[in-house]
Amino acid sequence: MLRSSEEPLMLPVEAIELDAFRRRHHHDTFWCGLLLGSCGLQLTAKLTKP
Repeated sequence: MLRSSEEPLMLPVEAIELDAFRRRHHHDTFWCGLLLGSCGLQLTAKLTKP
């Protein structure tokens, strides 16, 4: 995905879904889009403990 992309991304909420997402997209990069004035920085999928 590119910074200039207009395609939104929703990351999984559940840990098991995040693991599957990471496996499916292990070669992809995701960015905070510039379209609506966001920062344009690269995003990481990080699992936090409750």
